[in-house]
Amino acid sequence: MRVDLPAVIMRGRARAAGTVVAVVVALAASVRPSIAQAGAADRFVAWLATHPEVQRVSVSSNASLLEPFVSRFPTGPKRKIPPSALVRIIDGSGSLLCLARPPAHICARVPNTARIWIDGHRSRDDARHREDVILLGPMPDRRVAVYSLRVPDAIARSGESLRMNPKWSDPPHQGPWWAFEYEPPILGSSRAALRKGTRLPPATDVPDWLDDTVGFAVFPTGDPKVLRMETAPDVGLCVRSGVGWVCRPVPPISLDQIHPGLPPTNSALPAQVPVIYAGQAAFQGDTIAVAIERSWIRSKKPHTPSLEWTGTFVDIVELHPGAAAFSRRATLELSSGRLTDTAEVARSGFPAVTALSAQGGAWCIDVVASGIIPPKMRTVPLGRYCTDADGRLVQRSGGP
Repeated sequence: MRVDLPAVIMRGRARAAGTVVAVVVALAASVRPSIAQAGAADRFVAWLATHPEVQRVSVSSNASLLEPFVSRFPTGPKRKIPPSALVRIIDGSGSLLCLARPPAHICARVPNTARIWIDGHRSRDDARHREDVILLGPMPDRRVAVYSLRVPDAIARSGESLRMNPKWSDPPHQGPWWAFEYEPPILGSSRAALRKGTRLPPATDVPDWLDDTVGFAVFPTGDPKVLRMETAPDVGLCVRSGVGWVCRPVPPISLDQIHPGLPPTNSALPAQVPVIYAGQAAFQGDTIAVAIERSWIRSKKPHTPSLEWTGTFVDIVELHPGAAAFSRRATLELSSGRLTDTAEVARSGFPAVTALSAQGGAWCIDVVASGIIPPKMRTVPLGRYCTDADGRLVQRSGGP
């Protein structure tokens, strides 16, 4: 998903307004993604290496890990609905939008805008059909373009544009799942906008890897140099350095390492693992460092906020020349509390990490407040932190 694209995909209230999808994953022609079972991404990587005009790509598929909000809810019977994926490619010709449910897909040329939303109230998905109502904006006139993609019918339509909601705004920093109240991006009805929709001709420049898109997912992290790339078993980082994009897996981490003493997750829930929501890269010689911000949730009893815990932490990982994977340098818990603690204010604030930099042999970050941090959340003191020889992030003077 981007050179600098803060593209956002929302599905109803299940994902917070800061959730975002988008960007470009690229590798040098001689480099393969060493992420377990990443074969589904191989054709995509090979295609991208031969298309230098591509600026950004987003792949949102069923292969991605469950977000913490979704993982709160007990699993039910397996749905018999085939997996699908939404893809956006930005190049010199504009933006190509595709919906794929193998072996069917539909692609259409659409405007190149900063944001992309899925209207979860208007989209539909069943065993036979998949239709996504997609909102693109803001346009230059502060309006939102409305599109509909449908498979296996291979129908793409364009509707009348809608007004932007004046209350909607970009978050200053990508944040954890609980940190934002949901503001719909539009005023009006996308269904009404599509009532007199115009059918679009199918795009002819369809990439050859669309049938593979349900096997991997790519998301932005707020830094145009860093993407997270997910397959069913693994999470990797793709970092853009001077020689192109390099993708490697990140080491797994247990929540008990970050916040010991939490009760085990309720057995009725799907696996609840820390999820990356932001990241930024820095370079020192040939070594790449990434400060990854993650959020987590652990539920002793689902749907009971006083028995559900949430929090955030930053994980600094390094990639040394020739290494097969990132290695962990240090971690620092940023915040923690019960879900009831996040409701004290309008869910608008959290500690955020900025300004990852190299200082000698150490990596330093600034921890700042983004908005108003809920007063009952246990948070790390704001300021500058640097890694030490023992693998810890230690507060230093001279921070913000």
